[in-house]
Amino acid sequence: MRPKVPLLAGAGMATAAVVIMPALHHAGALPHPSAARVAAAAVRPVVPVVQPVAPVRHIVVLGDSVAAGEGQSGPDYGALVAQQLSRPGVDVSSTNLAQDGLTAVQLADQVQHDAATREAIRTADVVVITAGANDAFEDVGDDPGQDCADACVAAVTRRVSSSLDSTLAQIKALQQRPGACVLTTSYWNVGLDGQVAHSTEDQASYAWFERTTLAINDAIRGSSARAGATMIDLRQSFRGDGSKDATPLLSPDGDHPDEDGQQLIAGQIVAALQR
Repeated sequence: MRPKVPLLAGAGMATAAVVIMPALHHAGALPHPSAARVAAAAVRPVVPVVQPVAPVRHIVVLGDSVAAGEGQSGPDYGALVAQQLSRPGVDVSSTNLAQDGLTAVQLADQVQHDAATREAIRTADVVVITAGANDAFEDVGDDPGQDCADACVAAVTRRVSSSLDSTLAQIKALQQRPGACVLTTSYWNVGLDGQVAHSTEDQASYAWFERTTLAINDAIRGSSARAGATMIDLRQSFRGDGSKDATPLLSPDGDHPDEDGQQLIAGQIVAALQR
């Protein structure tokens, strides 16, 4: 996700009340993956999460501009999850604390120091995180392959992994609701994708983003597994085996999900919560 100047960690909360039923850009040197490895990474299934033991009353969304719903005018995926699970008689709130341009490093700081974020987590039944893509742009200019080669990407993924480890541990310690759970998402691409990417980026740059996406997704997957969180595999959802065109799910900027993309993400979260 192309970074912009992020909001301060103390940014205000956007909250929408709805009705809901019980139950959201590797350490070490990075080798150039083979086509088989790319395909294998693309088709990893969504790991089911244990359904919360108490009715969901509150969903909190944390992360970057994807989580914030940038790039389209409809509801963000957190609000859509609430809508898709709704039933009369059970009210739930969806709070979105995501920030445009946020990195995984900044998210860890937000969760550690921002009082509003910490209080929202305490009262949440489900916390959903999309973060890590913007960390890829910290050391990248016009030529990502030259600006951030394999050793650089490995350092980026270590930062993402360490930051998410910290974030998830803090969330687990803060959660107080019975059966509260945490979900993370991976990325279809940490940079541009679809027709926009193919018309604006050269082949080498696009290949760099593909490799870096897989590396960051592996970092997210590892942190999620260590924390007992469920990762929603958006790489598979948007790109399938890696050959699928993500254009129909992307906004005109080629960077963020459009309304259909946000709906798809919400559907994946709902499916995980219902398993």
